[in-house]
Amino acid sequence: MGRLSDSLRAAYATSAYGPVGGRFVLQAAPSTPPHWAKAGRTWAIVTAWNPKSVWQSEALNKAAAAALAHQIRAEGWQSEPAWNGEGQWREESLLVWDVPLKVAVRWGQVFGQNAVLWGIGSRAALVWVADGPQPDPIERFWLAGI
Repeated sequence: MGRLSDSLRAAYATSAYGPVGGRFVLQAAPSTPPHWAKAGRTWAIVTAWNPKSVWQSEALNKAAAAALAHQIRAEGWQSEPAWNGEGQWREESLLVWDVPLKVAVRWGQVFGQNAVLWGIGSRAALVWVADGPQPDPIERFWLAGI
């Protein structure tokens, strides 16, 4: 896949993410982050739903999500349920604690995702992992709790 469309990039940058009671949106300036975003603690939000942003059945998405959760547990990482987006594009995801960026990117690649979110405290990086050249592989944001 080559460069992502501007509309797809905008959809990722304006989506809501996170666990129940701790959801957030991405912003260019500091704001009040969700309660779980502790200074110095790394985290990632990853999903296996709708690879390459191509709509999949719920059965396929749930099977892929189970495989991702199994891999995360097998590798010894702690996670909690979360979700990305709203409405038709609401996707189950996992908030994974203390994970290195390289590991989160690998999961994104293995499960066919365009991007993963990785952060430290209240700072987030939208990291594009799609195949092909990406002009801005990492976009940095602040978390704003909702």
